[in-house]
Amino acid sequence: VLLTQAELQLEDGQYAEALASLNRVRERQPNHARALKLLGDLHQRRGEWQPLAELLPLIRRHGNVPTEMLDEWSVAAWSNIMAAPQTDRSALDRVWEAVPRHLRREPRLSLARAKALIACGAVDDAELEIRRTLNEDWSEALVTLYGQLAVTDPAAQLKRIEAWLKEHPEDPALLLAAGRTCVRHQLWGKARSYFEASLALRGSPETYRALGQLMAQLGEAQSASRAFERGLSMATTTTP
Repeated sequence: VLLTQAELQLEDGQYAEALASLNRVRERQPNHARALKLLGDLHQRRGEWQPLAELLPLIRRHGNVPTEMLDEWSVAAWSNIMAAPQTDRSALDRVWEAVPRHLRREPRLSLARAKALIACGAVDDAELEIRRTLNEDWSEALVTLYGQLAVTDPAAQLKRIEAWLKEHPEDPALLLAAGRTCVRHQLWGKARSYFEASLALRGSPETYRALGQLMAQLGEAQSASRAFERGLSMATTTTP
């Protein structure tokens, strides 16, 4: 009866009441499969990521939840936890140690960890994290972030991007990343070529802005203005 009541309360958005019902069930049966699944669902709906993360090992053992759903809950929980401001690098490392090993190369989690590493000032470690993941699982979001990294060795970064371009020659995000890295390496003509190649495949406000900034830096005011206008026009058109 309590479980049915909890299900109805959950569906009606009565989360506090559902939590009370589920806690009463677990007082008698801490590892009750259906109660654990409902409790995980409740935390996920409420965005209570730390409680969900702490519950996940128990759900994985006893909750009778499909693996795909468990992995989605895990990705949501850990990526949101890492998105919160970390006090220091050791705190971030402790969070990462709790992530199941089979999910550590999941692009969404790698993205969250890379952003957290950048926030901690560990840009080169973020570069390594992104590179390892991209070598196994391609992700446009990771490619985009990779191109924004101001690493200590931009020449090596560009070399890696150009190696990826041999496998993904028509990837607009990768071409944009190559252009941005060339700008940091002061390869102005090469940067322009990469930006224009990216735009030929897919126009985007972000790429037009990067091209406009380059043109302005090179003193080509008319070309810069044209690029900025196109990017602004596209952004205005695509904004709901």
